Amino acid sequence: MEIFFLLIFCSFVTGGKGQDSDDFAPPIILNCPGDITINTTSINESVSWTIPTAFDDRDEVSLVSSLNYIPGRVLAVGTYELNYTYSDSSGNLASCLFTLTVSLGDRPPSTRFFCPDTVYKTIDVSAEQNGANVTFDEPTNVATTVKPSRSGDIFPIGITVVEYTGSDCSFNVVVMQVDTTPPVVRDCSDSISLTVGIENNGSTVVWTEPTATDDSGVVLLLQRSHAPGEFFPIGSTHIIYDFADQSGHISSCSFFVTIIQVDNIAPRITGCNDVFGITISLGQAGATVFYSDPVATDNSGSVSLIENTRDPQSYFRVGDTDVRYVFSDPAGLQAVCILVVTISTVDDSAPVVNCPENETVVIPSGSFGINYMYDEPTATDLSGTVLVLSRTHSPGYFFTTGTTTLTYVFADLTENTAECTFNLTFVEEPEAICPWRAVSATATGIDTTVIWKNPFSLRSGDGDDQADFFSGGQFKVGVSKVMSHNNQSLCRFSVIVEDLNPPTITSCSDDINVQLEFEEEFVAVQWQVPTALDLETRELVIQATHTPGDIFSEGVTTVNYTFTDLSNNQATCNFHINITRGYDPNDSEPPKIINCPNATRIVSIDVPQSGYEIIWQVPSAVDNSGFPVEVTSSHQPGDQLQLGTTTITYEFTDVVGNSASCSFKINIVVSEVFGRFSTCPPNVIVHVMDSTNQSRVFWDEPQFTIAETIITQNHFSGSDFFIGRTDVIYSAERNGVLLDECRFTINILDITPPTVFHCPETLRFLSCRGVRTATWFEPRALDNSNTATSVVQTHYPGVSSFGRGTTAVSYFFTDPSGNTATCHFNVIIHRDRCIYFTSKILIIVANILLFAILSSLIIGLLCRWSKGEWSQRDDRVRQQ
Repeated sequence: MEIFFLLIFCSFVTGGKGQDSDDFAPPIILNCPGDITINTTSINESVSWTIPTAFDDRDEVSLVSSLNYIPGRVLAVGTYELNYTYSDSSGNLASCLFTLTVSLGDRPPSTRFFCPDTVYKTIDVSAEQNGANVTFDEPTNVATTVKPSRSGDIFPIGITVVEYTGSDCSFNVVVMQVDTTPPVVRDCSDSISLTVGIENNGSTVVWTEPTATDDSGVVLLLQRSHAPGEFFPIGSTHIIYDFADQSGHISSCSFFVTIIQVDNIAPRITGCNDVFGITISLGQAGATVFYSDPVATDNSGSVSLIENTRDPQSYFRVGDTDVRYVFSDPAGLQAVCILVVTISTVDDSAPVVNCPENETVVIPSGSFGINYMYDEPTATDLSGTVLVLSRTHSPGYFFTTGTTTLTYVFADLTENTAECTFNLTFVEEPEAICPWRAVSATATGIDTTVIWKNPFSLRSGDGDDQADFFSGGQFKVGVSKVMSHNNQSLCRFSVIVEDLNPPTITSCSDDINVQLEFEEEFVAVQWQVPTALDLETRELVIQATHTPGDIFSEGVTTVNYTFTDLSNNQATCNFHINITRGYDPNDSEPPKIINCPNATRIVSIDVPQSGYEIIWQVPSAVDNSGFPVEVTSSHQPGDQLQLGTTTITYEFTDVVGNSASCSFKINIVVSEVFGRFSTCPPNVIVHVMDSTNQSRVFWDEPQFTIAETIITQNHFSGSDFFIGRTDVIYSAERNGVLLDECRFTINILDITPPTVFHCPETLRFLSCRGVRTATWFEPRALDNSNTATSVVQTHYPGVSSFGRGTTAVSYFFTDPSGNTATCHFNVIIHRDRCIYFTSKILIIVANILLFAILSSLIIGLLCRWSKGEWSQRDDRVRQQ
């Protein structure tokens, strides 16, 4: 009764369900008995037992194996192993195994002869035998006739009845096939290791699931811990597949899926796009610049600054300077920022004017004026260019007696101006016999002796300091006013001592050579400031283009010091600062040779001689360090070479010692043995259009102009050539000398696309959730080139999710020649009801079973009560 209600309920729950690809649970055996022992009184008595039943939480189940033993049939005395196997529509299996023992009960002892019981013999199912040799103890006191076989004979698989004539001795010989070999697991995946970014906490993983085969032909997947396409967290996960055959032998496949977090995102820099620029006055070499360092962040939360070439508040030269920042995260990923600091100059200084002092000029009495040549003022400017913007007078102008104010205005190219104003006073003098209007002399030292013709005693004065000057006296550099007078006349004139000697440089630095450290871009250079002495002990004006401690980059810079005395005489000290780039001491890359000949050069000469002057292009090389490479060679162009082959070798060595060599040969031959190929086949192109990966190619043999020449070749006309390019070379030699070569190419072009196999048809699946994954056997492609094809696909089995409706799936296969083949199919997801065998359903089933049991009990009680009531009534009737 209970089984009846349960089966009805299970049929209601699972009815109408189709195959569910997500169903991995086997059916449940309801009433699998334990081992059964049945006693019979006859060897030919029928035997009965209750067949176990099963149900599934998703759909119907069916009995797929029962070993052909049916209750109610006659079974010989002996022991039988019964196996009832049930399967649901998804192929999940469940088995009930128990032992049935049939034995004879107690009966009177027999005095007849000995007769064997049932004889059992087992053979392995993998032995591929149709029977087995069976031995047993033969009965006694019986005739010797036996049907059909006797002990030691071959008995077929199954039950054979052995009878001995002349007696009632008969028994069964049972030969059974049993499976003793576990399933063989195939395609068990190796352990899988995947890396994900540190922002991910895991990844989906796909693998090819293992399969198993067994001698019995039936293998069950008992369990799998995980399925392809599942999401796996960080760390190692143990994957287990268990397979079983019908005999209960189990084989396993296990491997690990390991998800490792790695950081593959470099730091992110902010504040790196700014260009910092300031303007300074012309003439300044640079300035200190204030700016903000760029900032870097990283997904790991940690980032460090491993390099910056300059710091904020550093001194920068005029021009553009690149400031390099390198940030690194814990994974060693780097990000680089280049800031550009620009220092520009502007001329905001007025010119410097050398303005003359006021001057008094004595002119002849009664002349009223004079055309006077005076020294014009001069001006200098940092820009190097000064213009006279305006002036009120010019030298040679006619000046009248009295004082005249002269004004000069100077301007540079940026319109900065400076003004000079001075006075010229012209006075008439009484007639006197003066030697000259001015006496000039060139300075020979601090004091210079000046001689003139004295008309009379002279009295000199220069401002408040009065002194007597005589011809032959000592005068300092400059203008000394001399005045001489007596009772009758006055004589005034100037003694001019001019300094025409430039200052003497006493110390000037030699050229300075500085090598930068590796990856260093700037360096501060110190030197001793040059010194100079002048003929006079007056102060010198020093102008310098650079100062010690300035910053210098790679290249040659000229440093100029100019010393100027008060007479505007100049002396110059020049030296050079040569900054060379540093090299990497760990550099292992050799120099790169640019133009090394790759073929033997043949030189034909008409008349043999002792040597031949040969010219060739010299190979060169460059090095990644940027430094010149050292070159050594075995020969030089123009050397005398001998008849035959000479090997020319050039060796290039960089600053670290890495070297590279270039070797080529020059073959000098006499024209009488020289020849050439008069014909050479053109390049050949062949298209392969079928499934083959090669083609046979023919060409006309090249011809050489001189007979008795050895012709060698690497390929022959009529040979088979594979897809791709092949170089064919014919070489002509005589006496070991290469005379000429004929070269052409064979190009076999593949225009056949790959062939696609196992492209699925439309696939249909049920889903009650609206979105699910789908699995299929992936298509494959073969190409006639026998090389792997690249695959691009839109979806992945067991990984990609599909929504309800139709989704197109495409595979694109491309061979090395670019030919493409495709596979297209649709995945259709249908809507399905979601019915689950939950704890609530189990409660309902239990209630129904309880109701059935109680109902049975009540009906039984009622029947018993009713039967007793009617018996009492019958007794009363009989008494009446």
